Amino acid sequence: MFTNNRRKEFFQKDGEKFYLKIVNTEQTMREQVELISMLNRLATESEIDLDKSLRTRGERLKTLHEPHQLWQISEEWLSTSFENESNRNVFIIENEAGKPISATIALINCPHYRETMKVSEDVGTFVYITHVITDENFKGNGLFSLTLNKIMTMLSNPKRDLPTPIDYSISISAAEAVTESDQSETTYVMNLPRYARMWQNRFEDNKLQLRYQSFESPKLQEGRDRLEIESFLDEGGNLDEKAVSDLVKSRAPEASSEGKWVRGLFLEGRQTKSHEEAVSFKRKTNPKIQQQTR
Repeated sequence: MFTNNRRKEFFQKDGEKFYLKIVNTEQTMREQVELISMLNRLATESEIDLDKSLRTRGERLKTLHEPHQLWQISEEWLSTSFENESNRNVFIIENEAGKPISATIALINCPHYRETMKVSEDVGTFVYITHVITDENFKGNGLFSLTLNKIMTMLSNPKRDLPTPIDYSISISAAEAVTESDQSETTYVMNLPRYARMWQNRFEDNKLQLRYQSFESPKLQEGRDRLEIESFLDEGGNLDEKAVSDLVKSRAPEASSEGKWVRGLFLEGRQTKSHEEAVSFKRKTNPKIQQQTR
């Protein structure tokens, strides 16, 4: 769907140029040795970041997993993930020296995930973002926002002639936390507050979808009920994490009865911006990034 491995200038910051490269073949992905190492730290770093944040308010994660217990890029993943109908694309931001500083993995109209996430036949194009990671030194600079804006403009370009509407979904995992003072437990869906703001700024008809996973195999995941995100926002429009925790906990018995557990949520929204509107939005946002190129 996109030209593979062609590096183009993406933006400048503090006088340094950064580039966007799109990888969608097995061979070119295998060549991204630094990126593979970076992605293999993704799940662990997400837990560590959340744990650090929780400790500032007297909470901590109940369990911090070892890297080998979480998602890793395997030989099987490399050999089966590309050049097929899943249309898997890895959007990589690199510095001038070619070092990856951010990556976003997206599947475009993957029939498997359209089925398992129960996507309506009325949805023309379904974009499923499976993984997002940013180098520690560049966190807080809005690199995922930049990448998502770019994906939106690329897919909405009339030259691609993709069927509409275009829906975007991202998977987010849950983690159990304990309050030190009374040992009460809360389920946090990692990065959901940040992603919820991003989706609300870009998309319409935003929903949370329950994400179930089989006890027997991490590959067996599915999307269940879709719930309006407005039901989980406080008066200020921010995500009510207590309400989200209650939702995840409330579905645990149902999932368990089916030999599954509530892995987390999918966050889903619909792009209603035209290509021109998406381009305009891209130019107006990302205040911490300077001189974004067209």
